[in-house]
Amino acid sequence: MAIANNARNVSYGKPKYGGVAYRAPIGTPLPTTPDEPLDSAFENVGYLNQDGISLATDSSTASITDMGGVTVLTIVTSSSETYTLVMLETNERAAKARFGDQNVHVDELGNMEITHNGLPTDQSSWVFEISLTGNRADRMVIPSASISEAAEITYNLSDAKGWGVTLAANADSRIDGGTSREYIAALIDNLEIVTSTGDTAPESSMTVNASQTLAVKVQVEDRGEVKITQGFTVTSSAPETLLAEGVKITAKKPGKATVTVTVGGTSKSFDVTVTAAAAG
Repeated sequence: MAIANNARNVSYGKPKYGGVAYRAPIGTPLPTTPDEPLDSAFENVGYLNQDGISLATDSSTASITDMGGVTVLTIVTSSSETYTLVMLETNERAAKARFGDQNVHVDELGNMEITHNGLPTDQSSWVFEISLTGNRADRMVIPSASISEAAEITYNLSDAKGWGVTLAANADSRIDGGTSREYIAALIDNLEIVTSTGDTAPESSMTVNASQTLAVKVQVEDRGEVKITQGFTVTSSAPETLLAEGVKITAKKPGKATVTVTVGGTSKSFDVTVTAAAAG
């Protein structure tokens, strides 16, 4: 049966609250879902200008024709992917992205010294965090990128100073030889938190050293109800009381904590009271 048109799938992109473009050294662990927390090595370069992020793909082809001049086969001989953005903030993180880590020095007061000596040779990992309509996460992961072009910098009264760069995405074995990988959260409704071993709600009272492994039941657009045991994020408001590791929560000491489960752009929370284990 054919699936009908769905206006919820039509969207525009805007920066995710708190930041959109994050840069980290090569080798930093990469996210593999739309919403898992980024490794702490990823640093937000700050505001981008109103043009946002542009993705361009360039490819070359070769054609084989028969003796009558009819094309019988066309193959792609090469392809490349580039991202273009303009960083608006004059901060250390944006400066290092534009000029190279080794060319930017900042003292204890925050004064910057930047050596301009052409395009930087650094390769970096990048993650772009986009929020689609309905707070639906769209995450672009570029494991390895080099600056292939830098935009003109202007100083005047009508335009904001910005550092514009074009990032050339390099093939990387961590994403099966691809140049980038995009993670888009599903359209979901009616998020329900359950335990991994059944459809019961998680316990709201736990004793020290007890643990629970969580799962999620959701209504997924075009798929109906689905129960998942991985691919969602679990956080605790008080890790010293109730520790969240992956999808497992473990009671550490008496107290109260709020557990929040996030799938795509949808979150739900529940409270847990931790008590001391019975003596004996």
